[in-house]
Amino acid sequence: MFDGALLENAYSLDLANGREQAAYRRNLRRVVDGLEVRFANRPGVSWNTPPGGLCVSVTVHDVPDSPSEVSCPKLAAPASGSGSVK
Repeated sequence: MFDGALLENAYSLDLANGREQAAYRRNLRRVVDGLEVRFANRPGVSWNTPPGGLCVSVTVHDVPDSPSEVSCPKLAAPASGSGSVK
C-alpha cells in the first residue's frame, strides 16, 4: 500500500501524505489554540511548537502543594509528595 501511494504520487511523500499532514496541522493548531485560551495568562505555564512539529512541549514550572491550589484535579501533585505531575 505504501509503495503504491508513492508510485501514484511521483515518489513524493508530501503528495502521498497531504491529507494526513493537513489533519496533523489542524489538530496541532487546535491544541495550541486550546493552550492559549486556557493558559496564556497563567504564570508558570509555557509551551512551544517545534517548526514542522507533530507535537507540543508543555512546561509547568511550579507544582502545586495541594489539590486546592489548582483548578484541575488532574494537575495536582500526587499524595506521595514526590512532586511529579502525571
